[in-house]
Amino acid sequence: MRSGGTEAAPVVGTRRFRSALLVCLAIAGIAFAQPAADHASMAPLTSQSRLTSSIHPMPSSEAASYLQSIGRVHVVDTFTGLNSFLREEDAEFKMMRVGRGVALSWDADFLFDTGAPDAGYTSYSAAIVSTDALGLRVQVDLSQLSNEDEAWVIDPTVPRAFGPFEASDHVEGGRWLPTIDGDTAVLILRTTASIRPQVEVVGISHIYRDLSVAAKELSCNINIECETNPTLASVATGVGVMVVPVGNGDAALCSGALVNNPDTSVFEPLYLTSWHCVPSAAGPGNVDIIWDYRASACGTNDPPSFSVLPRSSGVSIMATDNVLDITLLELDQVPSGPFGRTFLGWETGTPQLDEALASIHFPDGAHMRISQGEVDGVDQSSGSFTLQTKVQWIEGVTEPGSSGSPLLLASSNYRVIGTLSNGPLHSCVNTAGNVDWYSSFRDFFPKAEPFLKGNGGTTSTTSGCAASKAFNGDPETLQQLRAFRDQALAATAPGKLMIKMYYGASPFMARWVESSPIVRSTFRTVATPFAYAGSKLR
Repeated sequence: MRSGGTEAAPVVGTRRFRSALLVCLAIAGIAFAQPAADHASMAPLTSQSRLTSSIHPMPSSEAASYLQSIGRVHVVDTFTGLNSFLREEDAEFKMMRVGRGVALSWDADFLFDTGAPDAGYTSYSAAIVSTDALGLRVQVDLSQLSNEDEAWVIDPTVPRAFGPFEASDHVEGGRWLPTIDGDTAVLILRTTASIRPQVEVVGISHIYRDLSVAAKELSCNINIECETNPTLASVATGVGVMVVPVGNGDAALCSGALVNNPDTSVFEPLYLTSWHCVPSAAGPGNVDIIWDYRASACGTNDPPSFSVLPRSSGVSIMATDNVLDITLLELDQVPSGPFGRTFLGWETGTPQLDEALASIHFPDGAHMRISQGEVDGVDQSSGSFTLQTKVQWIEGVTEPGSSGSPLLLASSNYRVIGTLSNGPLHSCVNTAGNVDWYSSFRDFFPKAEPFLKGNGGTTSTTSGCAASKAFNGDPETLQQLRAFRDQALAATAPGKLMIKMYYGASPFMARWVESSPIVRSTFRTVATPFAYAGSKLR
């Protein structure tokens, strides 16, 4: 009861005992609870018109009209006839290299001819060709565009237009536009102003691998379309292939997956991959993510062209760790598709030896594959990375292009527990050597927690976590408490019983801690010694 705004004090011994007991249970919950999230799925787009409009922000017919009269054509012949040589030369990189860069300095005066009236706009067009390229990315400086200007890039093979790109889309060094199939990209500028927009092409990436053909991909890889487990089939829709610029405009492929924030009512565009898949030379805004790159059926090898598939772009790095080798990206948007789109659940428990695992990925740039294996080691070092999970593959393997792919723990309904860092070359014959090392999501979680729990990157006011309520704004203490949980108490049987009791009372406890300054202060006082102990374990 409340009287005159003053909080009533407990008046009976049983109430004091209950208060103390609940506080103790809350501490036990901090110590033993292992945060986790379930998968969440967007519905598939079953309407052809909705599928078409999701891929074509500019109608295909309008994009085609720009191809009828292109102002100027610019040709780069640096890599003419060299695709086979480049494939062999770049075969041993950790990330799967697929393209070579050329630095350019083409301003608007060089790029474009005179403008043409265009339904309220004036438009300018230029074709950029890299001879013999099997794909192409164009890097542009958008910083000088005005509020009246927009840029588009057209893939002539569909045709499909990507954009509009505005001055706010500029990134330092130049924005890499989406990956185009074939050797030609058409750049379009549109403006409502009376002067031509100022834009500069500062580089191209010549893709020298046919991304729809996987000639070297190992035969023991398993087509995702052959997977019969419905959970894995759903999880696969959230795994995307990444085209990432690496030093000097070269291009490489990686894998990664959407992850779920269970505390929000919307699908937040969060994407988990390995740290080495987003090198500093790339920047998050230059990551091109392609969805639904998969064969049409089990037993087929007929993936669609990148040109017709849904896309996302990176926006910012939310959390990253170069020692663990893991990164959480924010994307611009996440389109659904004919399969739907799943945001993967995650797990912070410690995997046990011999537990069953799976990974979904794009080996050697092939269409989506799945591998099945088991835990072969925990908290290992691999190269410069630490606290890694070692995996022994039983069916299927990984290859360059698989880096960043999610490691899925079967016992937790295939939630994510890490991302692929590295491993030796694999074989379909000598299977004992088919091992890999994955980053540890549980060790990364303290950095990612503000984005994977709560609302909009902060602790949600509706969250059921009493510790987050009591220590809101004090992430260091929360990390110390987690260290105490993970390293000192997580193996005790009494603790597991207290966890069960805590979760039964947790929603009530969170509301109590949030609404009562006395309880919140008591909670913090009781928790502080545990946090101090945890600080000595980190």
